[in-house]
Amino acid sequence: MLTELVIITCTIIEIFVIIWGLAQINREINQSAEFLAADLDTKLAAVIANLGINPNAEPINPIQAAIANMIQMRMSQGATPALLREGNGQFGPKTIQNIINDNKE
Repeated sequence: MLTELVIITCTIIEIFVIIWGLAQINREINQSAEFLAADLDTKLAAVIANLGINPNAEPINPIQAAIANMIQMRMSQGATPALLREGNGQFGPKTIQNIINDNKE
């Protein structure tokens, strides 16, 4: 009977010790996470300040970025045909390069 009482008492004490240990681990994890978040915030702010990005600026719209990329690709292709009025008043296909060459002559 006495051994069973000692075993039960030791088990209860061990449960309390495990709960206390888990609470200590939880506290350490929370403190480390707060420190990591604060450290990360300061480093990100330094990077943003060095890059000259305004932290209050509106983020880039993906649609606008795609349109800008498409315009850049079109501009890099060179002269593209455009419908412009010819000397007789009719519309005809001329490239911008042809118009520049006509104006030089």
